Amino acid sequence: MLVFLIILILLLAGFVALCNFYVSYSAKGKIFHNLDKLPFYPVGLVLGTSSKRDNGEPNQYFVNRLDAAVELLSRKKISRVILSGGVTIDGENEPRDMHRYMLQKGVAEDLMEEDCSGWRTLESIKNAKDGGVTRMTIITQGDHAERALFLAQKMKMDCVAFAAQDVHNDKTLKVKLHEVLAKVKACIDVIGLKVD
Repeated sequence: MLVFLIILILLLAGFVALCNFYVSYSAKGKIFHNLDKLPFYPVGLVLGTSSKRDNGEPNQYFVNRLDAAVELLSRKKISRVILSGGVTIDGENEPRDMHRYMLQKGVAEDLMEEDCSGWRTLESIKNAKDGGVTRMTIITQGDHAERALFLAQKMKMDCVAFAAQDVHNDKTLKVKLHEVLAKVKACIDVIGLKVD
């Protein structure tokens, strides 16, 4: 029984490692950290996250993604931006919060579009495709960008990503672990993904 359990654990660990390698490898050469080297794509997609942390402080993931989007617009690396995220039962609306933040930064109303049904990365990408987008720059942190690009590639979209500044705080380890497991889920998701 113990031998079986050890074999099972090793197989699961191998599967997790393989999925993470596959997702990361698929994004190779498509994630840009240097704005000068980022090619022009007509649409930017900011992936959702809460504007506040559990303790009420500003969420730096949110701030860094939106600051990156503002910079991409101002440097003419994108022409418009989709703000994608979810709406919670208690009334938190990620796209609306993004919209407000970008308005405060001086971004014109007609350059922004809200996608309030982007509960997951998969849905955010699929919603953009269903809306007629075929080429876009995904805006999020680097680890998350790998998964988003992997999903976009499986949907036959032409995408690159701009890596917003990463965050290092007391939640960093939890976020990194979440991303490891989310990449496994992405691999499972694409098995049943219907691509037009």
